[in-house]
Amino acid sequence: MLAVKHVRLTADTQTLSCDEILSIGENKSLSVYSGIRKEILPDLAQILKDVDDFRLIIVLEDDLSGGDFVKGLDILKFLPNISHLNILAHQATPLCDIGALNHVNELRTFDLSGYLRKSMDFSPLRKFNKLPGLHINDLILPSGYYGIINDNPIESLSLRKISLADLDGKNSVKNLEIFNELTSERALVLKFPNLSRLALNNCKKLSGFSFLSSCLNLERLDINGVKGLNSLPRLKPDRLHTLQILNCKNLENLSHIYDLANLKNLAVTFSKVKFDDISGVFSKLSLRNFYFISSKNKENEMFENLALKHKISREAV
Repeated sequence: MLAVKHVRLTADTQTLSCDEILSIGENKSLSVYSGIRKEILPDLAQILKDVDDFRLIIVLEDDLSGGDFVKGLDILKFLPNISHLNILAHQATPLCDIGALNHVNELRTFDLSGYLRKSMDFSPLRKFNKLPGLHINDLILPSGYYGIINDNPIESLSLRKISLADLDGKNSVKNLEIFNELTSERALVLKFPNLSRLALNNCKKLSGFSFLSSCLNLERLDINGVKGLNSLPRLKPDRLHTLQILNCKNLENLSHIYDLANLKNLAVTFSKVKFDDISGVFSKLSLRNFYFISSKNKENEMFENLALKHKISREAV
């Protein structure tokens, strides 16, 4: 019998089947919705005891059940050996506290999203000093907690807002994603000299992009919904293989894209770039994949024909 790909436990889960036990160990992952029955936890803790690099996904939902359940983040009291933790807060009231992290021995990645209290205390994260991944997308991490970034070997960082001026020295971050606001952007290279992937999403206050020219190690750049982007800046062509410019409605000039000889994946959607410039990309770059959407149906049809002619994939990357 085939093992279950990913196990999802809820308050309705009575016991763990043999397939579920096998899957939890093999896939090193588990999702828990709202809570689980208390009698299941000893068996679950025993399964995870000898599993390295385990990912636990906790989805917090409104409690609609009674009985003897362990709910929310209290599950962490019984599962201290997890390595990766994703918390999705889908409750009607905001998540106020992550103090249950004190029960976890060591974390490698921490992901937090959903409905969160603005004044949340992030100090429980200070106990970890070997954290390579930190992702907090729906709440601003106050600069007073930037020591969590400075004191960990973080390689993947995702925040709603980041003030580079408040970070200490150089960091080990390779993948950086900003969802709302990037300040002191000219310090990007000084703070993150090893940056290989950068994603800027809905950064409304960002209007200057010359700092991107100094990112020598960029392999992938994603810019999504940034109104201040009018012209693609010069980028270092040596390593950049993927460029996505999505929903940047004021973008008009892509002329510097022709310098990117190693570019293999390109996406441009809902911009003001003239279609002649879009069509010119096919002959001037050796792309494997080109994803394009225009607000004009005629341009979309012409693009489809060009992609077929040049035998280029048209998938989003």
